[in-house]
Amino acid sequence: MIPSPLEPGVIVIAYLQQPREQVLGRVLAVDAWGLLLRALPVDSADDWIRQVCSDTDPTFDMSRTFYPMHRIEKIEFDEVAPGIRSYQERFAERADHSLLDELRRRFPDDVHLS
Repeated sequence: MIPSPLEPGVIVIAYLQQPREQVLGRVLAVDAWGLLLRALPVDSADDWIRQVCSDTDPTFDMSRTFYPMHRIEKIEFDEVAPGIRSYQERFAERADHSLLDELRRRFPDDVHLS
């Protein structure tokens, strides 16, 4: 069996169907039934980063959500690509710490899941 790089703690973008949406999140758990993420819609990610890095409480936050496997179309790792910055990189440019550190601070109960 090939080991999966999709392990708890990894930041991903999940492409979902029925309804069609994209979410950015931290993997909390994955199994044959589905994917548990601490996530928010991709189209809200830049606003969330801006609010979190402005030292004010954000008007919305990431939520812990289970997505059943039949809804998952594909999963991309949040990585730098030619001409495209990752969300982790965007966060680090505005803050003095990493996105993963921020999520550990904001959601300490998730630590036991990953």
